[in-house]
Amino acid sequence: MQEIWRLLFCCLIFTASASTRAENIIYPEELRAVVDVTQPPYNADPTGQKDCTSALIRAIDDIIRPDREALKQTITIVTGERKDVFRADEIDFHQRQRILRENPEAVIGFERCSGTFPYRNPPAKILYFPNGTYLISNTICYSYTDLQNASGMEFNRCLHFVGQSEQGAIIRLKDSAPGYDQDIPKPAISFMRGSRSNVAMQNTFENLTIEIGSGNPGAVGLEFFANNTGAVRNVTVRSSDPAHAGHAGVAITTFNSSCVLLQHLTIDGFDYGVKIAQPRLYTVLEHIALKNQNKAGFIIKDHNVAARGIISNNSVPAVRIEGEQATLALLDCEFSNGHPTYAAIDFQAGFLFARNIQTTGYRTALLHPGIQTPQETTIKEFISHSCPLLFDDQQQQSLNLPVKETPQVPWEQDMSQWISVNSCGAQGDGLHDDTEAIQDAMNAGKSVVYFQPGIYLINKTITIPAHVERVNFMYADLVAGGDLQQQDGTGAFAVIGDNSDPLIIEDLFAFERYFGSHYLIDHACQRTVILSDLHTQVGAMYVNSVPGGAVYIENVCTTDQFAPNKNCFSFTGQQVWARQLNPERANPEVMNNGSRLWVLGFKTEKSGTAFLTNNGYTEVLGGIFNISRAADSSPMVVNRNAHVSVFASTTDHRQRPAAYNLRPFIEETRDGVRQTLNWNHFPRRDEHLIVIPLYATNSKPKDE
Repeated sequence: MQEIWRLLFCCLIFTASASTRAENIIYPEELRAVVDVTQPPYNADPTGQKDCTSALIRAIDDIIRPDREALKQTITIVTGERKDVFRADEIDFHQRQRILRENPEAVIGFERCSGTFPYRNPPAKILYFPNGTYLISNTICYSYTDLQNASGMEFNRCLHFVGQSEQGAIIRLKDSAPGYDQDIPKPAISFMRGSRSNVAMQNTFENLTIEIGSGNPGAVGLEFFANNTGAVRNVTVRSSDPAHAGHAGVAITTFNSSCVLLQHLTIDGFDYGVKIAQPRLYTVLEHIALKNQNKAGFIIKDHNVAARGIISNNSVPAVRIEGEQATLALLDCEFSNGHPTYAAIDFQAGFLFARNIQTTGYRTALLHPGIQTPQETTIKEFISHSCPLLFDDQQQQSLNLPVKETPQVPWEQDMSQWISVNSCGAQGDGLHDDTEAIQDAMNAGKSVVYFQPGIYLINKTITIPAHVERVNFMYADLVAGGDLQQQDGTGAFAVIGDNSDPLIIEDLFAFERYFGSHYLIDHACQRTVILSDLHTQVGAMYVNSVPGGAVYIENVCTTDQFAPNKNCFSFTGQQVWARQLNPERANPEVMNNGSRLWVLGFKTEKSGTAFLTNNGYTEVLGGIFNISRAADSSPMVVNRNAHVSVFASTTDHRQRPAAYNLRPFIEETRDGVRQTLNWNHFPRRDEHLIVIPLYATNSKPKDE
């Protein structure tokens, strides 16, 4: 009877994992960012009777065309006479504005000046699918084959698919579609045509169902790709084939995919529910429900993954780990209905940290051909490789900080509660000061403040009062005015006024004219704040001027590479839960002063210290230190009388001198005694890369 109740519980979790989060996503009619695929000129048929393939490809092409044209124009400028090409930090704000007024196509930025990005960000668009069934017969992707920047990287960024509701908006691959009848994988929807990119920022796929018709054994529901910021959320992928045929529900197999958050997915059928197979960078999974897979629920090969809350109802292995470079942090999972010939976790190679794993039906929870593994069906905590320690009383055991789910802010259905900053006078042209208009929108008493597509100039701090529950930038761009650039340590936006309901700030793509001594967000109260899908290409993200609050971070990238080069995130006396955290080019990149910081998946970049903890708690589970062995590199992890546990690895795109391996990687100071571990102390993923298989202090968290 106990086993029946356990299986029933797992089925209820599986059924509820998506439905409890599905929402009716609707927008104000005047929102120019939304492209409704059922409206002219696309007229995609939502009845499931007419093939929508051509219409959807045309819509994606139209969305990406302005980026393509602006990029080609930029490459022509920067490879020619370079007239009106300026590094943004070499001329002051007023000079930049004067140049742009005289020539809106002037190239002003940083990486823009080398043809990496276009001279401007075209207006953002969201491909919107009202409830209905959209029949397709071939891969939905842009058709351009010349979508490349000056470095030859595919420029496939800012692609946003949003359905009205997860169960109501269905993209269906027809039965026995041409090209899907072989074992060669072929996606129904793809975010990539080429072989690699490092500029595919801010791609999202949300609130949709992909249904694969019968007779498509080679089908991949979604082949996703992104760099730095990318998310797949609230998505169901199912095979309607009687044998559950199909290659994979969701796949990430293109080289250099990075910083992708897969969250709240339900996958039914296929050989593999989720397949991640490429050797560079990392992916985060959370709350993934898997069933009816033919070979394995989730397969990872030579990739770096942080995964939490996988619920698998399969007879085959729930997780299969392949490849010597694979690293997997696996937490809080339930694997049920296994066949006794299998282990729930088929651990073939690589590095594994597993904690709180429950299984039923399987021979054992974990099996590795070359490592002695426990034979129980549950795992309290398992670490595949030993890690060097610095003090005699240290133990290789995680802090096991309490984990809280990100609060859900309901999508506002009353459109009268939405207000655009443009209705208050914001022009969004990057030239006129929109500060007062944005502040007026914040003060208007509405619960949702949003931005029309554009580039918004901000010149001083804008306060977000307690009545605002959602600030949605709709992937707009920002420019930091001269005064704002000088506001050292303050925020472009300050959250003020306490409210028991959380505030969510989301969907921003601020680029190379948004930089200075400020942060994007000053958390100036104890209200709970959620940061979601935010990307500041050049500028720090978060500081709290008032301690004691809670902040949740999901899929956020930020860079702070300019003086005073403080840090991308600064947490003082806070409770922090971060999923897919990407701070870059600062020193330190993340500062924890007396806070409790829990991180599921991260990427840091360049040579500054990644995590510096002073008298606080930091638990980092899964992710990578990227390109961190420069000649002037600092230790990646610095602990000062702190409590820290880290499971992570490194990656790089070039070989480094052997002498760099002697540089400190972890620095620990306890009661005035400082000790260090260098690169050579750690096990290797390959000749040039290492793994931190769980470095931990010996102190456990205090009671809550």
